[in-house]
Amino acid sequence: MDQKAKFIAGCANHSGISEELAETIWSKIELFAGYGFNKSHSAAYGVVSYHTAYLKANYPVEFMAAVLTSELENAEKIAFLISACREMGISILPPDVNSSGISFSVDGPNIRFGLGAIKGMGEGAAGKIIESRKKEGKFKNFLDFCERCGSEINSRMIEHLTRAGALDSLGLKRSQILAVADKMIAYAAERARDKAVGQGSLFDAFEDDDNGEEMGFSIPIPELPEFAWEDILKSEKELLGFYVSGHPLDSWSTLLKSCATIPIREIGEISDGEMIRLTGMINGCEFKFSKNSGKQFCVLHLEDLDARCECMVYERALNKITESGITLEAGLPVAVEVTVSKRDESESPRLSVEKLIPLAEAPQTLAEEIYIHLPPECTSETLQSLAALMKEHEGDVHTIIAVMREDDSVVYIESRNDTAVTWELLQKIDKLLGRGRYKLKVKPCAPAPRRWVKPAQEETQVVMD
Repeated sequence: MDQKAKFIAGCANHSGISEELAETIWSKIELFAGYGFNKSHSAAYGVVSYHTAYLKANYPVEFMAAVLTSELENAEKIAFLISACREMGISILPPDVNSSGISFSVDGPNIRFGLGAIKGMGEGAAGKIIESRKKEGKFKNFLDFCERCGSEINSRMIEHLTRAGALDSLGLKRSQILAVADKMIAYAAERARDKAVGQGSLFDAFEDDDNGEEMGFSIPIPELPEFAWEDILKSEKELLGFYVSGHPLDSWSTLLKSCATIPIREIGEISDGEMIRLTGMINGCEFKFSKNSGKQFCVLHLEDLDARCECMVYERALNKITESGITLEAGLPVAVEVTVSKRDESESPRLSVEKLIPLAEAPQTLAEEIYIHLPPECTSETLQSLAALMKEHEGDVHTIIAVMREDDSVVYIESRNDTAVTWELLQKIDKLLGRGRYKLKVKPCAPAPRRWVKPAQEETQVVMD
């Protein structure tokens, strides 16, 4: 409105235009501003969209590496982009002292995490590692790495590099490196000092590349089993902020998609009052008590393969969960039906849990139909194994076999026998046909609970005698 007043005053003072005509001109300017600005920008954005689409189609690995680097400060966006890369067939590899740059980089057909992304490293130390690699070549083994970079990194950095997978290319298991790290750092420092003053060991001429285990004068490497897969993933999540080598929910991925109404990343699009079903893994629980009522409630942190959210579990739902024998703990895959609350469209939705079940129980609880997709190369032996498997699990869920033909058409065959769909059966189907070969049609969510509205009190008229 300030600009309008200035415009009308300027018309009168400098051009002799009447206020009425100035009002008319301003109304046309205002109308054009409603679309003219956007039209000019849409052309520019169209060009940018064309360029980015071309790069993504023709240089997908380079394009996605650049996009990941541009979103380094946005953890949720990075998780989504990593999932998108995997759907495109692009592997995201852990950081590697012999391959990584500071940030995301192209490594053949894959994308490699940067050393600068490791918690506790920093760009300074990461840069020194990269500089040494460029100057003197790749690191041959763990001893070589400690000798060349020992003055730039400490034992804690070695631990973080190891647990993040950045030393996997040096020929030792992560468990072995952590077992000998302190001794190897001290030994490498001693050798570096000797070389600096020209006092190389008599045995230097006989060294090989067995990580310093030469002629019995170095540090012996113990025979140890590698860390458990779950611990490896947990370390990567802690130090990189993401699961890289895999995800604890990988084996559940098909069931996650089948049972969820929407993925977690799309909850912002849901309207107020709707009820949806989310699937994922409990990432943490915070049990609290209401200051007003004193009732207990729980803040449930839920994450799927590429996003996370918070769900409130109030006393009524919490009691039902407890009575059913379910223990809310980190790492438990679950399906939750939640009510969405939004005061306005710009606000992040609040999610209130109405029902929760362990994901392992979801197939027999929710499944109405199961579709099993057979690839064109499916053999008769595989078909016989599938038939025997389904016979072992007869039940009441309608079963449809989808046969995919070489011309990409699909033939649907209804099975004569219904199936008892369980998590055990789905795992066997994954093992027999490969992951992602089944799809469930599940029961819809229950209607959202009606909000109780206090009825208005009727006005009563008091008549005085």
